[in-house]
Amino acid sequence: MKKGFILVSVLWMIALLSFVILGFGRRVMLDRRASAYSLDVSEARFLAHSAVQRGILELRNKAIMDAVNPEDTGGTHLGQPWAQSKSLIKDLKILDWSEDRSEDDVFFVITDEESKINLNSTPKEILEEVQGINRGIIRQIMKRRTEAVHQDEGISPFQVEEELRYLRGIKDEDWFGTDRTPALKDMFTVHGYGKININTASEQVLKCIPKLGERAIGVIMKYRAGDDGQIGTSDDRGFSNIQELMDKTGLSGDPIEAIKQYCMFYSTCYKIRGYATLRNGRIRVACTAVVYIESTNANLIRWQEETFGN
Repeated sequence: MKKGFILVSVLWMIALLSFVILGFGRRVMLDRRASAYSLDVSEARFLAHSAVQRGILELRNKAIMDAVNPEDTGGTHLGQPWAQSKSLIKDLKILDWSEDRSEDDVFFVITDEESKINLNSTPKEILEEVQGINRGIIRQIMKRRTEAVHQDEGISPFQVEEELRYLRGIKDEDWFGTDRTPALKDMFTVHGYGKININTASEQVLKCIPKLGERAIGVIMKYRAGDDGQIGTSDDRGFSNIQELMDKTGLSGDPIEAIKQYCMFYSTCYKIRGYATLRNGRIRVACTAVVYIESTNANLIRWQEETFGN
């Protein structure tokens, strides 16, 4: 009887120890996975940072070309190298990428912030032309520019364009757009100096410029599109100044006066988005930088990071 009890006790101890060892082993495995995931996220973040830095280099190169040949560049337009999304692996080939990472990528996208309508400084008459913005919303925007949001605080301009979405009267279909209406989220910015770049603005933004007119917009967009007729490709063209625009398009009168009043030809403010994916896209990091280009210097005014994964 005593021997049987001892045997049962030993078996229970062995089972308990086995359970503890298995639990410890599982914990070690989970810790290793967590460490590997953390390392991969750090690597992806570093790669996304590198993509942003490469984007800044593209903008510096553009600034140099503008300084060397100001009349030959066509202003700031979408046919220039900075405007084309580039992969550091597939296009620029500056990263050594192993075969097991063939489904992953590191790339950057640059957008011209001065191709949009500035919430903080664009004239009221442009806001009045925006589809999806009524008088009540315009009053809220103008009040934000001139009055403090909270008592005993100074005037606080819009810090991010997403603040527009939460003004009274803005609907989701206005913000995200529909098949028939443009998305407000793609038309507004809080950066830049308030004028709109005639070379990079979308057709929807150009339609908000008073007295520019659909005919003039059509002529401008046709010239900008280049030989392939598509906006946003490498053969896009732009205008360096108002005289070149008049010579190339034959426009005169009200459209020219509207462009002189509300538009520009060279931009200085850009948003650079750097992306990196690892583990076949299961880990994704996005870094966003807003920079002002002065001479060949890039002044960073906003930085944001986002990590996605499972």
